[in-house]
Amino acid sequence: SPPPPPLSPHERIELRIAAHVARFVADEFDIYGCGINLGSRLLGVAGPGEVCVTAALRDLLEDGAARRMEDTGTHRLRHLSEPVQVYRVTPPAAVTSGPEACA
Repeated sequence: SPPPPPLSPHERIELRIAAHVARFVADEFDIYGCGINLGSRLLGVAGPGEVCVTAALRDLLEDGAARRMEDTGTHRLRHLSEPVQVYRVTPPAAVTSGPEACA
């Protein structure tokens, strides 16, 4: 059967994703720590449909993943004393030929 038609802008759900790596404390009700707040504030940097990560997380990734990130510079985030280096994950290039195009 043919693929469904594309969704109109008002039918789409576009998520914002922010990721950071840090120590935290958890109990049976919640998780706590400065890193949790940083991750929450980072959502304000990500646009609809975007994934943003901190330099701390990017530094832990393999080279291939790190190369697919755009440096957005340092950002001053609410309630954080130091600016944070942020990277936007760029989607992989579309493959239009070769065996990968058939996958």
